[in-house]
Amino acid sequence: RIKANKKNTYKLLPQQKAIYAAYSREPKSLVYNMPARIRIPSGIDRNRLKESMIRAIRHHKILLSHIESDGQELVGVYDNNVELVFEQYEEKDASQFVRPFDLAKTPLVRVGMTEHDILFDMHHIVSDGETLHILLRNILGEYEGKMICDEPITYGDYADFFYQQDMKKHQDYFIEQLKCDFEPVILPVTKKPVEGGYSKVYQIPEGASLAVRNYARKHNMTDTMVCWGAYGILLSKYSGNSSILSSIVLKNRIYAETKDMAGMFVNTLPAHMDTSGSVKEYMQRLKQQVMGLFEHQELPFAWMADAVGMKDK
Repeated sequence: RIKANKKNTYKLLPQQKAIYAAYSREPKSLVYNMPARIRIPSGIDRNRLKESMIRAIRHHKILLSHIESDGQELVGVYDNNVELVFEQYEEKDASQFVRPFDLAKTPLVRVGMTEHDILFDMHHIVSDGETLHILLRNILGEYEGKMICDEPITYGDYADFFYQQDMKKHQDYFIEQLKCDFEPVILPVTKKPVEGGYSKVYQIPEGASLAVRNYARKHNMTDTMVCWGAYGILLSKYSGNSSILSSIVLKNRIYAETKDMAGMFVNTLPAHMDTSGSVKEYMQRLKQQVMGLFEHQELPFAWMADAVGMKDK
């Protein structure tokens, strides 16, 4: 269905254009870096691992590309001859590995090592969370001597295919679903904001996780549906409003050719969460809504926002 075009350039998808616009405003920002630090198991041949990583990356042309203007629009340009350089760090200096990318320079991926860890970083304009999982599988396959082939269909091939699709049915779906107020949810401020922000990881108790799984199985839902539904109830409690406009991030890899393809596919889509009525009624409405979002996840957020008249994109 998606055909190979053998071009040396590719069109940017709307998600990529949005990231590029943000990058243009703050080119030194690390917001769209996607770093990972992975412990190297004992007994691993480090040189063999390095070679496996280089081969795995070279299977995915988009990682060996940069962004430039062709005089009319921004395009991605492949550069298969670029050299991948392994950066070596002492443990205490590993934080220096993560630094801004220049989107006009290939590659938009970096690799490095410390004594104990693999260091990995990609720019979000050419990758997403699933891309890292794909690369790790490819690296393991290469290390084990399995035959890992180059992508027969590239991200650029998908981009050409995407721009040929009729998005009207997706637009009509969101016009029907989002007949609601687009004002943001106002939450009470209980703590002073931390300058620069930070991340904090919480663990869900085993009993709560088991309860989620049991509820999901009983009502033919997924764990994600139940957790997202609970999040909607929490926002409703905090805001004192039963009508919540929230969002969900979907992989947007709906074609067989894109399942193992590196690239920026993820799409954030809004959903109107009506928490009125019983919990069972609310959860069933949410289930149907999530199923609808999966069916229409290919519509980019910006195009959806234009269709429904959402002012702030």
